[in-house]
Amino acid sequence: GPRLYQVNVGGTRQLLQQCMAHKVGKLVYVSSVHAIPEQPKGCPITENCEFSPGLVDGDYAKSKAAATELVYDAAACGLNASIVFPSGIIGPDDLQGGSFTSMARSFLAGKLPFAVRGGYDFVDVRDVANGILACSESGEPGKGYILSGHYVTIRRMLQIIGAAAKRRYRPIGLPLGLARLAAPYYERRSLKDRKPLFFTPYSISVLASNGCFSHAAAPKCFAYQPRPLEQTLRDMAAWLIAQKEAGKALPHLIRRPTGYFSGCAAFYRSACPLAFLPRFVYTEIVLYFFSVRRDGAAGQASDRLPCILNGCKGKGTL
Repeated sequence: GPRLYQVNVGGTRQLLQQCMAHKVGKLVYVSSVHAIPEQPKGCPITENCEFSPGLVDGDYAKSKAAATELVYDAAACGLNASIVFPSGIIGPDDLQGGSFTSMARSFLAGKLPFAVRGGYDFVDVRDVANGILACSESGEPGKGYILSGHYVTIRRMLQIIGAAAKRRYRPIGLPLGLARLAAPYYERRSLKDRKPLFFTPYSISVLASNGCFSHAAAPKCFAYQPRPLEQTLRDMAAWLIAQKEAGKALPHLIRRPTGYFSGCAAFYRSACPLAFLPRFVYTEIVLYFFSVRRDGAAGQASDRLPCILNGCKGKGTL
């Protein structure tokens, strides 16, 4: 809808204007593989392509393609900007309850009667975070890098999650054709009942699309190597079980925090010349990196966050 374009396109335009006005030394824009035009099945998808809203389907993909186009234009005008294109991001510590997290939680609870046949490329959130940081240090101006992981079917993902959690429950595989017919009804019902959305017309189209993405360009420029997907899913299962045992309701954990986290957000905001950004943006950054500190690699990423944000004032890195 309009708000999607206002945030993804209008927000990116404002950010680019402020970066150029304040002479920010480095910008890493997080786009999405959905912004890249799809290739025929079996053909690897790379960053070397034309970006235009008219070449992709869906409001989200179109908005990200338009924003990506703006960043490339700014880079052509002299802004030191690089772009990363993550694929489907999954992993532990997903406090907001993303699509696959919601699906996995329902599966572990024995409340997932159907699972759609199909698959996509999924990547660990910790690898994406480290890839963004590495790109901020070594990414070339005006270049884009796919941060993908591994192609896997939804059925295989649930099998790994179930094995890690010692669950024998197996949902029925729903053919993509039948899923396309049922998705609009499920989406309306979920919105009405305020239930998690992981079965929508857009998600079905994604699972039926070409999910063969090449991240060969990233390791040539900076340190990027996605971990095995089995490790990601086992960590995710362990985290979901721990959350259930602790009695925490995942969808309700994210609130506008006060006290310590809000104070950290205020500090980062004051240290950065891009003060036009609202405090909650910095708060979300602080919350995210504190939430993943239990992982070693993610902990290293969180330890470097103050350097990156403070760099906005020093060497000019965002």
